[in-house]
Amino acid sequence: NNNNNNNNNNNASAAIYNDCDKLQTTVMTRISFANSSPDECASNMNWIAGIVQFYAPPKSIRDVVTWRQTANCLKVLDLNHIGLNDEHLLWLCTALLSRTSALPELEYLLLMNNVNVTDKYVPVLFDAIERVCCKLCHLNFRRCSLSDMACTHVLNHFLKHHQTTNLLHLDLEMNTKIT
Repeated sequence: NNNNNNNNNNNASAAIYNDCDKLQTTVMTRISFANSSPDECASNMNWIAGIVQFYAPPKSIRDVVTWRQTANCLKVLDLNHIGLNDEHLLWLCTALLSRTSALPELEYLLLMNNVNVTDKYVPVLFDAIERVCCKLCHLNFRRCSLSDMACTHVLNHFLKHHQTTNLLHLDLEMNTKIT
């Protein structure tokens, strides 16, 4: 049964890559894993990080698809409802910070309903936003497990970068640990 799931994930990833191979002629504006199961999230995090870091497929299907690193056209990264945890968030941040160039087209980072995401790597995420995602205007953390500590990091970010940030909408609603 586990092999069956792996085959389904590989087939889904290959299909997504084949669709995204059309980057040469079309613009990719949104990648969404919304409402995927937590198991799918864990198996796809390497793939997601690969897209964010390189716009290239992971090693397992590197030869299947030709991508152009210059095709920076990702506007929305929708990771809502997929069971992200702190380690997944760190993986995403590391991928962003490992990029050799900025990702200025990314405007929306959607992390809603990932109840295992806590304050732990929020400072790393804001560092990645400042360094790599300079035009990010919408960050959604609704229904995660953030606390007042995350609010302190957000406040510090805005105090330090108030003249340069493009972040206009930050959704922290329904984080029950925020007082």
